[in-house]
Amino acid sequence: MQEKSRILLFTTAFLPLVGGSEIAINEITKRLPDFSFDIITPRYRPDVASQEIMENVIVHRVGVGSSFDKYLFPLLGFVKGAMLVRREDEQFYKHQTFIHAFQASHAAIAAIFLAQLMWLPLFVTLQEGKDLAKQPWITKITRRWILRQADQMTAISNYLLNYARIINPKVPVVRIPNGIDSEIFHRVGSLVLKRTLALENKKVIITVSRLVEKNGIGDLIRAFAKVKEDEPSAQLMVIGSGPLLLSLQDQVRKLRLNSSVVFLGEIKYEDLPLYLSLADVFVRPSLSEGLGNAFLEAMACGVPVIGTRIGGIPDFIKDGETGFFCEVGSSDNIAEKIRMILRDASLASRFAAEGLALVRKEYQWASIADTFRKLYEQYVQEHTVK
Repeated sequence: MQEKSRILLFTTAFLPLVGGSEIAINEITKRLPDFSFDIITPRYRPDVASQEIMENVIVHRVGVGSSFDKYLFPLLGFVKGAMLVRREDEQFYKHQTFIHAFQASHAAIAAIFLAQLMWLPLFVTLQEGKDLAKQPWITKITRRWILRQADQMTAISNYLLNYARIINPKVPVVRIPNGIDSEIFHRVGSLVLKRTLALENKKVIITVSRLVEKNGIGDLIRAFAKVKEDEPSAQLMVIGSGPLLLSLQDQVRKLRLNSSVVFLGEIKYEDLPLYLSLADVFVRPSLSEGLGNAFLEAMACGVPVIGTRIGGIPDFIKDGETGFFCEVGSSDNIAEKIRMILRDASLASRFAAEGLALVRKEYQWASIADTFRKLYEQYVQEHTVK
């Protein structure tokens, strides 16, 4: 019986942490039972198991269980990976194993050291969501170095794909976006939740965003204040947490919007469709964005979306077709686009239908995982040591 090809996957974060990269890794690996994955990641919390078995995946969490584990990971991740490689037959590994780093960050450094020591091919996925041009010089230098060590690259958006091609034009790079699970994300009616949140007969604006500067939530709140002048029934729901929570709440108080803006904090991932389905429009006026999975999740729930022409967002927002673009940092323009959707039911319906069709066609995890499967198979075949 032929052994499964084995992939050592390095990532700076994985479940139970929830973010775009963590969800992507989980969704892809569980759909590829013909491969065996060892996921190596920082531990971060002492109450999280150092090892966890998940069907075709073994998760190895290294570190002392603190936030400092990320900075130790280039060393600890390398050591763990080396132990795993040497535990198996060397010839098997040379023929059947390669290393995959998700994100060009701390995890990729550990992956590079191991790949070079063991003479194994290196696969790098770009998942970055920050403005690459505005990051510290040391981050830029490190990322360029990482990408120049890769044998194969993938990127979740055209924005990141073009960046990767500029940094390392000698290596193939393929755009493979993140996606959504249609079994979870679809329109769900909930009268109980609507009544609980007192949203009957309200115009509901929603954002699902980590409360950090890059997501532009302050701009959205300022825009909402302008919308509220013309649409007294408008309500804003903010789902997510982050370091700007207190300052954003203070902003709401100063604008006298306390009764119209609700900060719901973190909610269970599987409950997001219930909240999204209550909304008339989803808005995230991002200052930077690698792809923007929250938009795709809203579109899958039949919600019209508004975003900026930034990063990977233009991959799925076609202005005037699947949603609206708004201007970065312009509360006036954001408010204008929100009003247009709230006031035009036919426009909102068209955006919802077109957005849903696009997500179903191009952003399903099943097809995304299949793309990875084909690339993995081709990659293993091409890099087999004779």
